[in-house]
Amino acid sequence: MGDNGKRLADFVAWLETNGADLSKVELRAGGGGGGNGVYALQDIGENERYAWIPHSLAITGNVCVAALGVADERLTDRPLLAAFLVHERFVNKRSFWKPYIDILPEASHTPMEFTAEERKLLRGTPLEHAVDDRLRKYREEHELTKQATGMSDEALSFERFVWAMGAVSSRSFSKDLVVGITGAGNEVLLPLLDMMNHMPMRKVSWIATDAGIEFVTGSAIPRGAQVLNNYGPKSNEELLMGYGFCVRHNPFSFYHIRLNYSRDPMARNKHALLERARLADTNHFIRKSALPGNLMPMLRVMAMTDTDVRHLERVDDGAEATAMGSGLGLRIELRARYLLEHLLTQKLELLRQNTRPCARPSTNASLALAYRGELGDILAATLDNLRAAESELAEFACRAFEEGSHALPLYMVATDTGLALPELTGDCEQPPVRPPTPTIGDDTEPAESHAAEPRVAKRPRTSAYKQQFVESVLLTTRSFASDPAFAAVVGEVDIDDDVLLALFVARILITPLSPWHAAVKRLETFMHPMLWPETKQSDAVEELDEIYATLFPLLSSHFPDTLPIEHFSRDRFLWAAGVVEALMLMVPNGDAEIEGVCLI
Repeated sequence: MGDNGKRLADFVAWLETNGADLSKVELRAGGGGGGNGVYALQDIGENERYAWIPHSLAITGNVCVAALGVADERLTDRPLLAAFLVHERFVNKRSFWKPYIDILPEASHTPMEFTAEERKLLRGTPLEHAVDDRLRKYREEHELTKQATGMSDEALSFERFVWAMGAVSSRSFSKDLVVGITGAGNEVLLPLLDMMNHMPMRKVSWIATDAGIEFVTGSAIPRGAQVLNNYGPKSNEELLMGYGFCVRHNPFSFYHIRLNYSRDPMARNKHALLERARLADTNHFIRKSALPGNLMPMLRVMAMTDTDVRHLERVDDGAEATAMGSGLGLRIELRARYLLEHLLTQKLELLRQNTRPCARPSTNASLALAYRGELGDILAATLDNLRAAESELAEFACRAFEEGSHALPLYMVATDTGLALPELTGDCEQPPVRPPTPTIGDDTEPAESHAAEPRVAKRPRTSAYKQQFVESVLLTTRSFASDPAFAAVVGEVDIDDDVLLALFVARILITPLSPWHAAVKRLETFMHPMLWPETKQSDAVEELDEIYATLFPLLSSHFPDTLPIEHFSRDRFLWAAGVVEALMLMVPNGDAEIEGVCLI
């Protein structure tokens, strides 16, 4: 396609010959990303027009149809524009649009153009499967486009079609931005305007007049500076997929997760709760050191046990506020964060794999590594934030335990409201947006800014509170050591841990000196849903009855002082088993988990 400098000169001459005004700007080759850019020839004031093109230079749907000589209603928007670009570049040797076609880059660097080796660098990212889906769609649109235009496989090869779709994706404008252009369709190509590179939050206006499109600055541009556009608040995922570049420290970047609770036995019930609270959307977009506002409410519902769900379903008024707020207590707050921590840890581990550089370095490989590196930063910062919040909750639990208070679900202790949970730094709002630094794979210049960095959660001062919570507050099999008489019983019987915990809960109720006595006593009126009068004899109750029959009165006859039968009735055992089931908590501990009962 010839020398880039000559192509730019031919393009400028073509623009001016056809009525465009670019007297205040110039086009330069070889920008920061190896492409072209638009620069100010003079100081341009705020809200000043700096360029203009007539409507006749806009490539609309009508222009494409006329050039291709077809009018197939199935061929619209991007595939139509792509077919036009291929036709004018490879088929029409005397194209009016040649000067514009010639300045289009030979590669857009979107992932659909990556080699197989380069695409390996997208493994473990949300784009891994998105690229597969997009390529499948491209193949369908390619076949349709060949049928609609009658172009041969050679003229409209799939490789050429992918190139053209990348060019359209990175350069087209919505018709909403260029109202007044006849026959625009949903998207339109605007020569010159599409050469201005992206800078997030840069103020710029495109004003459609009866004759053409004006480009107007939102802020002053000094002579020699690059004239930048604003493609909108797009993440690096969107920029890479649609435009073929990334922005360093992009304030709009996110990690997309989709929560899935379809395998939960209570999925239908939980979905109904979320629908009532208008929180059923499972898509969430996490920015660096920030959780989206609707993520924790959904996680709280996902973290609910059957007991929580059944109790909330009984509430007619205010159920949404109870379910989505802190009314479910400390245990759910911890469970929700542990769920998210587990999910994000898995994603981060996957992301840290497959980072081996390509054998041959390339722009595409650099883009993929920059993109996945930023995702890793987002996940790592979010995990730091989560663990900081978990540490704060552990500290809160330890203090509440020492003070004899609690943060139990409201339905468990209706006459005692307990303590309000702390406001957690790990639940901060989305951080303030700040201008980014230069792009990767584009010509954008750095933005100078003294704006505050995004707020990051304070880090836990020590892990001592988490250790104290696990060792002294959470009721586990290790807690048996606090009661030597009960520990002696445990050493002589072979009973499942959950049954031993139920026996220990019942034992604590009659042991005033136990550190957990006040906490267990507080739950004495709690009734597990399996024991509700309206609940028919459930499989769970039948199983517990069988277990109880194998234990008593046998245990009481062997250990009358520790497990006296008058205090270990069937009803007491069922109650204690319900407490254990309802308040069970799995606490991450390195590569393992510690299972216990959260009585606080």
